[in-house]
Amino acid sequence: MEDMKQLSEVEVKNIAQNEKSKGCLILGRLLGVLPYDRELDMTTDIYIEYIYDHISYCVEKGFPWKYISYTVQFADELLKTSKGKSLAETISWYRQKSAEVVHILGEEFFKKYTDFVFTTFMPHYKLYQYVFLNEREKMIPHVDVEINPPVSPLSLKESKEKDIFEYEQRIAELEKHELEKEKEILLEKEQIHERTEEKTNELLEKIKLNEESLTKESLSEMIKNVIQTHTSCLAEDLKLSIMKTQESLEYKLEKTSLPRPQALGPPPRYKPKTPVNQKGRKSPETKPKSASKISSKSK
Repeated sequence: MEDMKQLSEVEVKNIAQNEKSKGCLILGRLLGVLPYDRELDMTTDIYIEYIYDHISYCVEKGFPWKYISYTVQFADELLKTSKGKSLAETISWYRQKSAEVVHILGEEFFKKYTDFVFTTFMPHYKLYQYVFLNEREKMIPHVDVEINPPVSPLSLKESKEKDIFEYEQRIAELEKHELEKEKEILLEKEQIHERTEEKTNELLEKIKLNEESLTKESLSEMIKNVIQTHTSCLAEDLKLSIMKTQESLEYKLEKTSLPRPQALGPPPRYKPKTPVNQKGRKSPETKPKSASKISSKSK
């Protein structure tokens, strides 16, 4: 760090009259150390705070502005002179400079300022030495970050009301879940048929290999096993078909129960495959009247 220029009373007053963050920015600009990265350049950051704390203390204790301007210059000199020296050497240097400081600040303000230096800077002397004598290793991460720009907005002609958009999104979500469930059931059916076919082939192969030595009882038992395997397959297949129907009905009920925006009109109705009459029974097909009956009535 180069020698600091002495700040004027106006500059010191401007620093003190602002909050700390802004005051430190003004101070850094006056010291000629801006801009800097607080994370990567902690030495500069600590230096600015060190000088600012001296200004803040002197203002709090009622030092005249011209005295504060001097203490800023002295604080900078103290820090730079102490670099590489032992604590005893720095205290000895301070004692030698005390006559000059007393002459400028007066005995009352000198005592207050000395108390501040010996309760802040001196107790943390080794820490200041470490910070200002050892250059911190700069750890700059290099990470490849994929940036996905936002999707271009649709034109206003293609826009939708919020309630319609949310409704359609919910319907699409339900239909997606329904399709996934159907695929799961179909996959399970395929696995059942594959296991059944594999087991049946094993039984038939066993019959083929032992055809000559088979007794009537053993053959009957093997045939019984084949039938039982197919029956079990049919039962599981039927169970899955019923489950598929139940799932489909539940999804349809859930879609129907969603609050539908009025702008979309009445909801679609799910018609049964077989038409029913008012009593809930299948409607009989209307048969055409015979030609003889029609002719008799006409007479």
